[in-house]
Amino acid sequence: MTKRERERERNGEGKHKWVVVVLVCCVAFFINCQPSEPFLSKYLQEDKNITEAQLDEIVWPVDTYATLAMVLPIAFLSEQIGYGYIVLASLLCREATRVILIFSQGVVWMAVTQGTYALATVGNSVLLSFAFSQLPPTWFMTTTLLFQASYHFGNVVGSTTGQLLVEKGGFPIRKLFYLSWGFTTVGLVFFILSLIRRTQNERHHRQQETRGATPHTTALIDGNCVTMKEDNEDNIPLVRSLDGAMTGNTNITNSSSKVCSEACKHSPTSKEGIITILWRMDWSQRGAMFANLYRPDVVVLWSVWWMFAYGANIIFGNYFQTFLYNNYGGNDKKDIQFGWIECGIEVASVVGNLMQLYGASKYGDQPLTPVIVACLLLVPAILTQFQYGSNALVVAVVILCGLKCIFSGGMGLASASIGKAMVGERYAFVFLVNSFAGLVVVTIVSAIASSLHANTSTFFIIIASLLGASVVILAPVTAHILKRRIRKTHYNAIVINDCSVTHHEDESEDEDEFEDEEDDPLLI
Repeated sequence: MTKRERERERNGEGKHKWVVVVLVCCVAFFINCQPSEPFLSKYLQEDKNITEAQLDEIVWPVDTYATLAMVLPIAFLSEQIGYGYIVLASLLCREATRVILIFSQGVVWMAVTQGTYALATVGNSVLLSFAFSQLPPTWFMTTTLLFQASYHFGNVVGSTTGQLLVEKGGFPIRKLFYLSWGFTTVGLVFFILSLIRRTQNERHHRQQETRGATPHTTALIDGNCVTMKEDNEDNIPLVRSLDGAMTGNTNITNSSSKVCSEACKHSPTSKEGIITILWRMDWSQRGAMFANLYRPDVVVLWSVWWMFAYGANIIFGNYFQTFLYNNYGGNDKKDIQFGWIECGIEVASVVGNLMQLYGASKYGDQPLTPVIVACLLLVPAILTQFQYGSNALVVAVVILCGLKCIFSGGMGLASASIGKAMVGERYAFVFLVNSFAGLVVVTIVSAIASSLHANTSTFFIIIASLLGASVVILAPVTAHILKRRIRKTHYNAIVINDCSVTHHEDESEDEDEFEDEEDDPLLI
């Protein structure tokens, strides 16, 4: 392959990567562009004749419990049958949610919509994993931040559109749900286009491999059989194993085809389903495989942050409107315009992601970053416990926007950093397991708070407590990791220094031997 042909191939791959990013971002934007969302409670009570008590006791709890029940099964299923099928199923669940909301009546059907919507929202992490599976790790940070920004910007456009149509145009709320259904369908279409694009790209690579256009050698990485491109400067594996490939491990040894073929028989690749792999293993091997996914320091630190911050964000989403309503509504509660407040919070989420585009790759995978983000989150959480005089509502909204901005940006950093550092390509599995841990924490805390008849302000104290707990756990763990890295760096420096001294002594001995040989009369 000539230099010009290689450049043309790289340019084509670069265009393909941007197509992947744009299509996934379009899906994220349209599925969250829902003009009807700010008016859901009003619609259910006025149009569907659902009482407030039925909403609080039957309909809304279905979402939390359905999400908790579905996260782990979907984590395993997505790694078994593939990300594309799970995302497609989640988008069809969004379609079902819209259809039921428009055409069905009764408490049972409205509860069903919360179940289908729970499955749809779980699919968001799988959608990001779908993008990761088609991109190199160097693209993960940009892709994640743009994905998160697109998702939240969809809510900004949807909330603003719905609010303006109702306030200025007298648009019927029921028709907003038709409009939301249309946007959801557009998102489904973009995902189908993404599937078609991926299929075409895979077919193209298979044709290249069949023609032998890309020479390759076989190597073992951590005991796994990996095919390597010979003309690729970065020597990136074409076949990525569960444990060895894409880890940054330089312990690569060339071996014969016989050895590699034996390794390939027993080495699970990322194309195999995780349930199939687990079925062949005993319990110790299964535990080792799961521990291996969380082996890198960055994955451990960001996963701890994820568990507590994700749980705090769920509580925030459930109670921030009630918090503002009860504490800052004044005598006339109608003065609080929740549509615009929610829009402002989503704008803050967009900003939290976009402002990191040009620097996140430098600090996202550093050990100190998770604990710093946890500390930054803790500050606005504590500030929500104070009163601020005559402009209390404005100040409270600004604080809540700051909290959401930091969380959204932190979630983008966490997703990309975990994806880059992960051993193996089980992105959706790790993301969903982390979310499941956060959901468990929220369920336990919420059950205890509800049994004690806690008010809304108490739930914001719980948010601050969860974030404080993350700081308490992350600080010593981060300190231990940094000390270990410093000791390792010092040890490596000593080894390198000893090697250089030994090499210098060997060269001196060779020079002395050469001088002796010159003085030897027999040689003269």
